[in-house]
Amino acid sequence: MDDLATYPPFVFESTDHAPGYALRLRDGHLASADGVFAAAGWPSSGRGWAGVARFLLDSGATTGGGPVSFDGEGGTFACYSADAVTLDRLAALLQTLHRDHAALARLLAQAGDARAD
Repeated sequence: MDDLATYPPFVFESTDHAPGYALRLRDGHLASADGVFAAAGWPSSGRGWAGVARFLLDSGATTGGGPVSFDGEGGTFACYSADAVTLDRLAALLQTLHRDHAALARLLAQAGDARAD
C-alpha cells in the first residue's frame, strides 16, 4: 500500500521492513508552515511536525494500539508504526493542520501551554 492521494502532501505507505507502515512529509512541503512554527517558538521543518504528531498522540487526539516512532529531521518528517489505523488517523489530523495554519497555530499554543504545566 502506497497512498499518495489520500492525505497530500503527506504520504502514507507500507514498508518492507519493521514496523511496517510509514507516514512522511518531504522537504518541498515543509516550508509552507515554517512561519507558523517560528511565531509559536517551535522548531520548523521535520522537527516541528514530529512535535505536533507527538502532541496529538499524547493528548489522545488519535487512538490506536501501536507505538509510533519518529524521525523528524530538517528536511523530512517521518513516523513509523505497525499500527496502520493509528498512522491513518494521524495522517488525517496532520493534513488538516498543514492546510489550516490558524488551527496549527492554536494547536502549537495549546501544546506549548501543556509543556509549561
